[in-house]
Amino acid sequence: MPKQSRKGRMEYKARHNLKVSAVKEASQTQPLPASSRPAVKVKSSTLMGEHLDRQRQALTEWKRIALIAAILLVLLIILSLFLR
Repeated sequence: MPKQSRKGRMEYKARHNLKVSAVKEASQTQPLPASSRPAVKVKSSTLMGEHLDRQRQALTEWKRIALIAAILLVLLIILSLFLR
């Protein structure tokens, strides 16, 4: 997966900060429940979707790193046999 441009990262951070601030504002404006238990916060599906998407991207990056490491290891073994 190609690296995000600086502009893309800034746009992502701006969107993420807007979502976080909207969640904070919504939680501040809601009245406190009458019971002594704190209210359970529910994550929105978009935030969970973004989290799952990042996990998928991380998995593909780990696979790519493992493949490159395996290729380099095989290359080193072949070179060591060739130089003997």
